[in-house]
Amino acid sequence: MNSLWKKLRLKATRGVLLSNFVWTMLALMIGYVVMHFGLERRMSDYVVKDLKESLSFISKPFEQTTTQQLVTWCEQLDRKSGKRFTIMDHEGNVLCDNYAQAENMVNHADRPEFIDALSVGHGDSARASKTIDKEMLYASTRLIDSLSQQPLVLRIALPQNDLAYYLSKMRMLVLKNLFAVFVVLTLIFIFSSLKVATPLRRLEKKLSLFKSSHHTIDRSNIEVDNEWEKVDLTVDQIYKELDTQIREVKDSNEKISTIVESISDGLLAIDKNEQIILTNNTFYQLFNLVKNDNNTKAELIDYIRDIDIRKSFQDSIRLNKTVIKKIKIIDKSFELRTYPIQSAASTFGAVGIFHDISEIQLLQQMREDFVANVSHEVRTPLTALKGYAQIMSTLSAEDHEHFTKYASKIEHNVNRLTALFQDILSLSVLESRDSIQKETIQLDELSSTVFANLSHSHFYKKIKLKTEIKQNQLFVDPNLFEQVLTNLFDNAIKYSDQDGFILIKSFIENDKNIIEIVDNGIGIPESAMKRVFERFYRVDESRSRAIGGTGLGLAIVKHAIQKHQGLVSVHANQPNGTIFRIVLPIA
Repeated sequence: MNSLWKKLRLKATRGVLLSNFVWTMLALMIGYVVMHFGLERRMSDYVVKDLKESLSFISKPFEQTTTQQLVTWCEQLDRKSGKRFTIMDHEGNVLCDNYAQAENMVNHADRPEFIDALSVGHGDSARASKTIDKEMLYASTRLIDSLSQQPLVLRIALPQNDLAYYLSKMRMLVLKNLFAVFVVLTLIFIFSSLKVATPLRRLEKKLSLFKSSHHTIDRSNIEVDNEWEKVDLTVDQIYKELDTQIREVKDSNEKISTIVESISDGLLAIDKNEQIILTNNTFYQLFNLVKNDNNTKAELIDYIRDIDIRKSFQDSIRLNKTVIKKIKIIDKSFELRTYPIQSAASTFGAVGIFHDISEIQLLQQMREDFVANVSHEVRTPLTALKGYAQIMSTLSAEDHEHFTKYASKIEHNVNRLTALFQDILSLSVLESRDSIQKETIQLDELSSTVFANLSHSHFYKKIKLKTEIKQNQLFVDPNLFEQVLTNLFDNAIKYSDQDGFILIKSFIENDKNIIEIVDNGIGIPESAMKRVFERFYRVDESRSRAIGGTGLGLAIVKHAIQKHQGLVSVHANQPNGTIFRIVLPIA
């Protein structure tokens, strides 16, 4: 593998250097050609412009002169001036030339510069001179003979070999500059070519690290001659392996997420900076929070401001141990267990499990209240029994009147205890039942039977039963529903006047069976309506005991209706009385 990388670095360096050299030479050659022709053109234009300016300056004094004066001036010129002057009449005949004898020169009427001067006043051209056999640059201007008013042409010429001399000097200068540029660029390209090996070295190092991380690269398909193809195929193999690992990590994360979401307790994990790492939906449901779906990381303080909770997380991170606390937030109680999250080096966070113990505490409180209430309810009749028994033990055998009186009292308290334990047993059976046996009953028949049974016990009251039954068939557990009607009818009779009534209604509303038991008794205060279904709760405790209630009747009603997946509630019946409303599923 090392020899492969050496070959690659050498090939890359050589390739980059050669490529840069070729492109540099091509660019310099193109630049030289462009500069050469451009410079030559610019120099020619400059010389012609200079000739025109010189001619314009020279011709100024001869604007109002004669032909003879102009010829005389021309004949006085010397060839050493480096410039050739020629004077021609309007027909192209040469009148004077400081480089040659005028009489030996041919007519110049066909010369471009002569034609342009006569037609537009000035002209120029570059061509070979037939007279002196040299390449020349010409510029001409038109003058007027002041006597004959005939046009004359004054021409100035410069040998192009002078221009060529200067051009050769410029070319040498350009070549020297281009060579200097070439040398500098070559050094830069060599440096950049050597730099090409740097990323290859980094790539080699990374691949070596990947290889040393217990990853195997399948080279069965990369036995090719070209080194770059080998690298390309090797990287492809690495990419495939990384892609496989990424998919495995995603699958693992999905499994972890599924496990976390399946936890019934609230879960919250934070790092050392109290930024949230992980949560589950139960956590948000427990605290009635809205999950932050933004990409920005949320902090613990964004969701929980309770000092005890934050301190529990902080202690777990700081002390590197499990912290257990019981906390109460509003109407909920939790057992919070925070565990440190450790890496190989240190503790970098903590995870907290919020176990909702509100129901457990409520059940515990209910259990304690139940025991206390039962103890209280049992203690009173037992005390009475003990007292009456002690009194009876002191009576003589002949005192039949008092003996009968106290025996009746004892029987009454025994009945109270029997009713109490019977209700406790009924409630316990209800709570322990996992299912009920439903069947179709006729509500009018069941209600008549229950009312008839209770009427014998309360014969001294003239209570009437009324019915408004529109939905007569109910799909319920007959025994449980009979117990419900018995408790509700019994309460209605007990707390009604002598000439009261009980009205039972039945109808369908919102795809539910609605049963209402209405009476015109003393009613229930608004403040007590929320508690009447609690165990041993009495609106008027002294009157309830006098009537003989155990305080468990409505609790039995509530549990029996809940076993039917229904609801029971109590409402005031204006102007007096009570309405118990039962909502049951149709089937």
